Amino acid sequence: AEAVAYSHGRGAIHCDIKPTNVVLVDEGRSLVLIDWGMARLIGGKTGHAYVRGGSLQSMSPEQARGVEMLDGRGDVYALGAVLFTVMSGRGPWVGGRDEVLAMLRADPAPPGVRDLQPPGLAALVHQAMEPDVDQRLASAETFANRLRSWLDRRSAWVDAHAHLGRAGVWIREANAFEKKARALASRVASLQRELSASPTDEELGPVFA
Repeated sequence: AEAVAYSHGRGAIHCDIKPTNVVLVDEGRSLVLIDWGMARLIGGKTGHAYVRGGSLQSMSPEQARGVEMLDGRGDVYALGAVLFTVMSGRGPWVGGRDEVLAMLRADPAPPGVRDLQPPGLAALVHQAMEPDVDQRLASAETFANRLRSWLDRRSAWVDAHAHLGRAGVWIREANAFEKKARALASRVASLQRELSASPTDEELGPVFA
């Protein structure tokens, strides 16, 4: 999403964002958006060639209709479709190419978006894949910021639960130590009572007659 926002900031739209064009590099620590063969300048002509060449599972309704003047919001729709796929394990649409193309041109919302989990990301997908381009999430930068915000909150939640888990272990260890300390103190007190009840040397008499 940040790479798309960067390209939009320099006037270019990708037009073919899909899961297979997002690859892991740097031993899985970074994502790179590849295959910029269909990229165009924002406001540049696209048309029906961009219907034949693009992936329907992540294609915006306006691109499916062959609109000549696309802007960055088509890429935002595609980002939402990629996130849908990551969350559900499948593409947003079910059917053959002609069926999916007909559905896209009819401007429906993808089925199952609101059923995605977790709800916070489902809301982001819904906003990004809004069929009405004027009601859609406005920019890839906004998409990236919201996704980053959710990931940061999720990371903080995971860290908090990890700390709670470690605290629970420490408490259990402290309780176990306290029980052992009490048992040891009880044993020491018992030994002290035994020693105080032992006869003195005078009471025992001489060792040798």
